[in-house]
Amino acid sequence: MIDLGNEIRSSFVWTLVGACLFAAPVRGAEPSSILGANRLQDGSRMNKLPGPTGFSILASNPIVGIGIQRVGDIALDAQGNLYVTGSFEGQVKLGNLVDAWVTSTGGTDIFLAKYRPNGDLWVYRTFGSANGLNNDHGLHLAIDPVSGDVVLAANVEGHVSFGGAGFGHFGTAIAKFDASLNHIWSLPVSELQFQSPVNQGRDLKADRLAVSPSQEIFLTTKFEFWSEGATRMSSSDWELDTMILKYSSAGDLLYAYPLGVQNISLATDESGSPWLAGSFRGLKRFGVSGLVSSNGNVPDAFLGRLASNEPVYYTDNVLDIGGSGFDGSSDLAVRSTPDHQAVVLGQFENTVDFGGVELSAVPYDPDFPTASDIFLAKYVGVPGQPGRMQLSWAKSFGAEYVDLGAAVAEDTSGTIVMAGIYQGLVDFGCGEFQSSLNFNQGDIVIAKYSAAGDVIGAVDIDGSSTNNVVTDVVVDGSGAIWIAGTFENQMSLPTGGVILGQGGEDIYLLKVQLTGCGTRAVQ
Repeated sequence: MIDLGNEIRSSFVWTLVGACLFAAPVRGAEPSSILGANRLQDGSRMNKLPGPTGFSILASNPIVGIGIQRVGDIALDAQGNLYVTGSFEGQVKLGNLVDAWVTSTGGTDIFLAKYRPNGDLWVYRTFGSANGLNNDHGLHLAIDPVSGDVVLAANVEGHVSFGGAGFGHFGTAIAKFDASLNHIWSLPVSELQFQSPVNQGRDLKADRLAVSPSQEIFLTTKFEFWSEGATRMSSSDWELDTMILKYSSAGDLLYAYPLGVQNISLATDESGSPWLAGSFRGLKRFGVSGLVSSNGNVPDAFLGRLASNEPVYYTDNVLDIGGSGFDGSSDLAVRSTPDHQAVVLGQFENTVDFGGVELSAVPYDPDFPTASDIFLAKYVGVPGQPGRMQLSWAKSFGAEYVDLGAAVAEDTSGTIVMAGIYQGLVDFGCGEFQSSLNFNQGDIVIAKYSAAGDVIGAVDIDGSSTNNVVTDVVVDGSGAIWIAGTFENQMSLPTGGVILGQGGEDIYLLKVQLTGCGTRAVQ
């Protein structure tokens, strides 16, 4: 999942391409159409549609309406049920239930919904500030692996209730629900909770969320701070920093600590240790050792691990993934094995050393303002040296334009799924794909690789519309892939149809099977 904004490079085009299966009708309006081979007459869910060899659509359920709808995160439980959070304004339909139409309180409200493995809406909740003028956003989800409870991280403005007494707050809030989305507890995340000097942080914004096998909750937030008269907490004054917070299963704050890094991806292993991938600039001290970014104050990516009960020192060697250009991670997947395995997805410029293997990005087009390539790298534990990591393999994908990795997931067998956008001619292992647009937009790619890095399949979805976003990708126990994001106007599917939206930004939830190499629907 990607959230880079301007924190790596303001001139990068961070717009991510998504895909949409179809748009359901707004109440009182004519149903939106899928034109072509898979036209739907009633705007309802579409199942098991044929596509290119090795690709099929298994299920979908869009979230559409009047105004702007955005998905924050998706998560799967052990039974394959899908949980989705995000935000909406005006009137929106969350699924195929008759009563699934909801209306915001006046501003932007939060939604939390649960879908069955076949895409049917099961249950949903909405939350919004009481005055109806402020904007509230559901940003991240995590499933408790023991209880199946759902943890939500959100940003709120004003007084909001998640099912309990409610509280007034501007900033991050977290809430816990059972599998039926009944409220268990909720609380604001405030800098006033923290002991000096951390209480000089301000403007906390939820960044990433994870729940460990021991049911402890890890949350990262972005924040700004004042440095006058206080211990230095970040690499530069007035720069967005990242704070990591640890909570018990009951919501008790166990620690909060600023990390001095940005653009964090977060995962936990079976020991309860949080893994972090992100970016840093200049000199950064990771515990007793330090790293220096490869080109002065230009950011490098990194991969590291914290102790399960102590945030100050990194227990493993921290890996610098960087070169002379702007490099950063966008997502991280950790699989618990005796020696641990971590897969990092991101983007880079120029040449980068991934730990013994150098990869070079395709030189950019002189007429194009910026360029970056996607990297996908797998790291494994060093035998006999607990905690130390070494490169297993690394791959890069790109052309002379902006190519961005968005989200990565790994199943229990070690199979890896990545999603992102690309522009121009790019080979993801299935031969070159040709995007439909080359400036400020691109096509979505979904690609699957074996544990050894060999391509299993890849498919392109036409990016003929504007403002399309990939938010997240998850893999269920059968190997089926859920991908979510937003779309606008229309998009083309590998199955041959054209999707028409409602004119604003709508959300797609798409479940697919990918076992081979597909082709673009529009040539």
